[in-house]
Amino acid sequence: MALSGMRGLSVFISDIRNCQNKEQERLRVDKELGNIRTRFKNEKGLTPYEKKKYVWKMLYIYMLGYDVDFGHMEAVSLISAPKYPEKQLEVRIERVMERSDRKRKRARRHKHRSNQTETNKHKKIGEDEESAANNTKSQGGSKSSTFLDKMRARLSGGHFRMINEKLYTCTGNEALDYFKEDPALFNVYHTGYQEQMSHWPEQPVNIIVKWLKDHNPSLIVADFGCGDARLARNVKNKVFSFDLVSNDPSVITCDMSNTPLDSSFIDVAVFCLSLMGTNFPSYLQEAQRVLKPCGWLLIAEVKSRFDPNTGGADPDRFSKAICELGFTSVSKDFSNKMFILLYFKKKEKQNSKVKEIEWPELKPCLYKRR
Repeated sequence: MALSGMRGLSVFISDIRNCQNKEQERLRVDKELGNIRTRFKNEKGLTPYEKKKYVWKMLYIYMLGYDVDFGHMEAVSLISAPKYPEKQLEVRIERVMERSDRKRKRARRHKHRSNQTETNKHKKIGEDEESAANNTKSQGGSKSSTFLDKMRARLSGGHFRMINEKLYTCTGNEALDYFKEDPALFNVYHTGYQEQMSHWPEQPVNIIVKWLKDHNPSLIVADFGCGDARLARNVKNKVFSFDLVSNDPSVITCDMSNTPLDSSFIDVAVFCLSLMGTNFPSYLQEAQRVLKPCGWLLIAEVKSRFDPNTGGADPDRFSKAICELGFTSVSKDFSNKMFILLYFKKKEKQNSKVKEIEWPELKPCLYKRR
C-alpha cells in the first residue's frame, strides 16, 4: 500500500514536518510511540491494515534518527508475508537498512531539516519504493529470503540492546519479574549476547576456565549469572550455575541475591560480566555468604564501567568496598582492552561488626542513541 493511502501515517508525517524545533518533534514522536506500544500490547485486536500502518510509522521514526525498541516481530511477520503489498514494506525496510549509515552521517552534518528538504525526501521515498518494488517482484524469492535473515538479525540486535539496557538499570528482582512475564526475551537477550561476544578478541569466560583448570578440580564453584552455562560445560569442577531464566535444566533460576546454597559451602564464586543490576552489592554479599573462608571471588567486568574519566567507577574504590565486605584483594588484570579481571579471597576470620559499605556506582552499559 502506498504511503499516501494511509491517512494516519500522512497526518503523523505532516505533524512532524510542522514541528518548530527538535524538542517538539521528540515530544510528538514519544507520543506516537506510546500509542503504538499500547496498541501492540493488544495485538489480537489489530487489523492487518493497522499493523502495517504502525510499522510504517516506526520506520519513519527510525529514519528520523530515533530508536525504536519494540515492534520487531511485527515487522518481521509483515516482511515475510507472501502478499505483494507486504513486499512493498520489505523493499522500504531494505532501503532504510542500506542507507541508514549514510543517513546518520548526513544527520550529524545537517542537524536542522528544512520543510523543502523533507518534502523532496518523501517524494524520493515514494519513487524509490515504486521502482524497488517492481524490481523485487521480478527477482523471485531468493533475495527475499536472504534479506529476511538480515532483517531478523538487525531487529534482534536492536531488541538485545533494549533488554541489555533494562538489565543494567533495574534491580535483580525487577529483572526476574521482567523475564517471567515474557520468558522468550531471555533467549533474545542471550542470542544477542553471544553475537556481541563473538566480536571480542578474547572472552573472559575462557580466562576463568583456564584459571579453574590450573587449580584443584575438587573446588566447588558458583557461577553467578551463568548465561548459557559455558563455564560448567568446560571444567571438571562441580559448578552451581545461577541465572534469572534458562531453558537449561542444569541452571538454577533465581535472583542472584538469594541463592539456595548453604552458607560457607563453595570454594569459588564467579561473576563474569554479570554485575548488571542496580543492586549488584547484594549479589556480592550473597557470594560472601556462600563462600568458605579463604574461598575465591573472581570478577570479570566491562572495562568502560571502571573508567572514572568517562563516568565509570574508580576500580580502587570498588576493590576497597569488596575488601570491607570481608575479602582481601589478590590481583587485578587490566591488560585486556575490553574487560578487567579482579581476584579476591575471603578472609578466614570475618569481622563480627556490621559496617556500612560505601559502594561506588558501576557505570551501566547503555545503548548509544542517535
